[in-house]
Amino acid sequence: MGNSVAKICKGSSVVLLLLGIIGAFSIGKNSAVGLLGSGFNFSLFFYCLIACFFICLLFYSLGEIINQLEINNTYLKESSYYQNRYDLKENKDIKIPVPVSNVKKSLGGGWICKKCERENETYTAFCKDCGDYR
Repeated sequence: MGNSVAKICKGSSVVLLLLGIIGAFSIGKNSAVGLLGSGFNFSLFFYCLIACFFICLLFYSLGEIINQLEINNTYLKESSYYQNRYDLKENKDIKIPVPVSNVKKSLGGGWICKKCERENETYTAFCKDCGDYR
């Protein structure tokens, strides 16, 4: 579902940009009063374009954030720790790994995975290679 919401946000930003450009031309033309009573108000036109650009950027960024959250959620669902929690809800006899205080520390300040012996950064909770919980 998140991916479709991201596509809607990104698509809306493109549509808003096109409508904003048309609207900026319309506002610039209709609000212009020159010496002869006709002309084009360039400053108002550019203000409208800039406002439209930032609104479109906001919508596109929102779509990108939703897309990244969906990718992270998919990664967590595929990791072994998260999968074990789902299996437990289905009344299967699976042990959930418990965080232990005696995790192997690396010389660089990170931690070493018990399963695959890969060195990971301190801020990660899952191993980058096997996905096992710290």
